[in-house]
Amino acid sequence: MKLSIGKDSHIFMQAWFYTIGNFTLGKNSTINEQCRLDNRGGLYIGDNVSISSQVCILTGDHDVQSPHFAGQARAVKIEDYVFIGTRAMILPGITLGEGCVVGAGSTVTKDVAPFTIVAGSPAKLIGDRNKCLEYTAYYPRLFY
Repeated sequence: MKLSIGKDSHIFMQAWFYTIGNFTLGKNSTINEQCRLDNRGGLYIGDNVSISSQVCILTGDHDVQSPHFAGQARAVKIEDYVFIGTRAMILPGITLGEGCVVGAGSTVTKDVAPFTIVAGSPAKLIGDRNKCLEYTAYYPRLFY
């Protein structure tokens, strides 16, 4: 698959990738089961990132104003210590800043600032996160 996966990182069962390559996962990060990972436009995930079950990260879509409904791709960047809740959706071209939190079921349509908490559809700022983060997102399981 030509995926770059860092030391002590895990991708659990039934994750979907759209193409070979264009994917980097840092160290001590976890992608839980049944995530949809569209890596056509480039998907870059940092260290100590926790992505919950059934998250959808898109890097490709269509230009709805194009007379030919042209496809387009824009990379998604997820910085260190980000937490994404279950069934959240991250749209193409988004950057999730260091230490931010995306609430479960949220739809992220704009970049998220570092150490902020967003939730809703579309996701909106609901709080700030502690900036002193020292954990790892290393969560091995028996089956993955």
